[in-house]
Amino acid sequence: VGSAMLVPCSLALLNRAFPEPAARASAISLWMGCGGIAMASGPLIGGLLIHLFGWRSLFFVNLPLGLAGIRLGRSVVRAA
Repeated sequence: VGSAMLVPCSLALLNRAFPEPAARASAISLWMGCGGIAMASGPLIGGLLIHLFGWRSLFFVNLPLGLAGIRLGRSVVRAA
């Protein structure tokens, strides 16, 4: 359910942050590549975290990723 909101919103942010077509194409390519890598490596990293630290450790993964997203969003995306 959350991904259904995040994917279109992140694509809209990319369109806003990169108005030039060539830069937008590169940004969307990088976005899609990172998404594919995340889907492939997520189960492996998740299994490793559960094995080493327990299932509760999975919830702490979102904290640094969310903070990095907020910081990047503030530095890259111009105000509307």
